Amino acid sequence: KPEYCCSGAFANPNTCHPTAYSQAFKLACPRSYSYAFDDPTSTFTCAGGRDYTITFCPVATPRSILHAHHAP
Repeated sequence: KPEYCCSGAFANPNTCHPTAYSQAFKLACPRSYSYAFDDPTSTFTCAGGRDYTITFCPVATPRSILHAHHAP
């Protein structure tokens, strides 16, 4: 649905808001980025590919807070 993906009529911060799902995720992982307009200062994109492994809320060191592995 466009409202879940912040697309179409919901493609801006005035119309796209966190869903119950993203709010629950944010509650469990407060430092996470949970929806498209969650934090405008920390957005990034991953060029190419679509085979990623993402680790949420790791217990390890700060360097492993976001671990993404791209298989070529």
